[in-house]
Amino acid sequence: MNDINNAFQKQYSESMQNSAKTLDGHIANENAVTNDYRGRAIYEFFQNAIDRAEGKIWVHLDPDGRRLIIANDGESFSIVKEEGRKYSDFESLCSINTSSKNQDESIGNKGVGFKSCWEYTSEVSICSVYEGRKWGFKMYNPLGKEQLDRFASDEIKDWLIQDNYLEVVQRHSKVPSFYFPERLDEEDCEVYFTDFPGAVTVIVFHDIEENKVADLEEKIEEFASHQIFFVQQLEKLQDKNVELNLSVGDYF
Repeated sequence: MNDINNAFQKQYSESMQNSAKTLDGHIANENAVTNDYRGRAIYEFFQNAIDRAEGKIWVHLDPDGRRLIIANDGESFSIVKEEGRKYSDFESLCSINTSSKNQDESIGNKGVGFKSCWEYTSEVSICSVYEGRKWGFKMYNPLGKEQLDRFASDEIKDWLIQDNYLEVVQRHSKVPSFYFPERLDEEDCEVYFTDFPGAVTVIVFHDIEENKVADLEEKIEEFASHQIFFVQQLEKLQDKNVELNLSVGDYF
């Protein structure tokens, strides 16, 4: 699992190399992206699942648990840069303006579509498979002292209280969600795969805002009736012979 360890350490190190001015700009940029993509989260994540799926996609909303789960059985979420791509999926997600996709592969081609999730939740888990083992991470927005105190190293905590960074962090009460993703071990990830046999990547929106649950339920109903602007993508599902499973209820 050295590749995974190295990827997380590289991300943490590069985040701490940013200047206070860059930190301030990244926070503002992420806030702007979240606003720009307002209302599009489920479409963005569904799009990504279509791009990757080989035979099956699951979109499940658990209203009582206030969770949205989107899973697929196709290409793994990459932790190592693959041939022909400038970035791994992990690197793309842990940034504000990059993507491992080609320009025409997704409406989220700037690598910012993921940030649309922050309209609905403050905590997202992504779990996938690398070399036969499950791995994953959790991202938070806001990513503040409460979250970092739980998992961040002393090195990260010391970096945050340096005078030039501390002023920015205190002003925004957070750092960018992608600066310090919390690593999840195989056992943490395993529970998310249990109800989705054959899934390779599972994304979970946790603790969805109560007033947003009904909105997501309505969007899932739109998918079910095909009354959405993703007609092209639904056609792509048919072309790829991919089964789409939509559900609302309690899995766990």
